[in-house]
Amino acid sequence: MSISPETLNIRKIRGGQPSPDGKNVILEVEDTDGTIRHLSLPPGQLVNCLPLFSKLASDCQAIGGGQANPTYEITQWELATDRTRQEVFLSFSIPPGGRLTFHLPQPAPQGIHETLGEMLRAQAKVTTAH
Repeated sequence: MSISPETLNIRKIRGGQPSPDGKNVILEVEDTDGTIRHLSLPPGQLVNCLPLFSKLASDCQAIGGGQANPTYEITQWELATDRTRQEVFLSFSIPPGGRLTFHLPQPAPQGIHETLGEMLRAQAKVTTAH
């Protein structure tokens, strides 16, 4: 028996919500013919989407031009350390209430510190020159 895959041509992601039992995320999408469909996936799989979608958007841009990857407004940020393992974590809160946390392996925290310092010094020079 052969299973033929169905192609879903999504025109728009309309929104999403947790399932009533909280075990899945339900995305509401609109197909190119205007049909509303629902996709269900475990919330743990959403972590795989962000880096995959980011890479695919960049690949599409490299192939056919198009819109650059969007930037996101950060409403809050937090740095934390796991002192027992000497690891640094950087978290961002983004509208409409999401939170992204990144592990910064060594030597990334030091490099970020140095680069940010250089950028702030350059910005201060420009500001005082005017």
